Amino acid sequence: IPWDVIQTRLDDSRFTDLSEIDDANGNEMLELDTVAAAVNYLRLANAATMGDVILSAQGDDANVDITIRPKATGVVTLENTDPGASGSFLSIYHNSASPAAADIVGHVDFDGNDSAIALQTYGRIEGVIRDTTAASTDGDILMYVARANVLTLQLTLDSDLNGAIVGDGAGTARLSSSGATSLIIDT
Repeated sequence: IPWDVIQTRLDDSRFTDLSEIDDANGNEMLELDTVAAAVNYLRLANAATMGDVILSAQGDDANVDITIRPKATGVVTLENTDPGASGSFLSIYHNSASPAAADIVGHVDFDGNDSAIALQTYGRIEGVIRDTTAASTDGDILMYVARANVLTLQLTLDSDLNGAIVGDGAGTARLSSSGATSLIIDT
């Protein structure tokens, strides 16, 4: 669609189903797919200097997810083009007005289908608050795997222990260090 047509459609605020926005060479850049009776949508907000550009889910539903779906074996890539040594950065920010110990700050699920083509979670990594005291915050990382359709805690990087807890319940082992070279294993 040439820009003058896009401008007309933006003024009218309506696109036809599967309308596309083309680049200067006439190649597709964006396709807009119509869903009957849609109530949720995306909002793109620009930003002033040093601000964040925001892509957010909006709509009538209380909770609106955003799905990014690569084609076939495509991947989602976070790319940082800074020539320094900082690398790419992913932040999972739980913006709570009342954070408390044991709050889950965020988690990453590793999902896939089972043999009946039903979605299952096969693994999870969680970040958990241990202490919210402003001058001395502590947190733990928990790693789970699926065992007989139940996510089971397998590894905890424990801020209190200054080490790791392997397993959960009666069969756990604790690995910690009392100094630069000591390794303590407690079962």
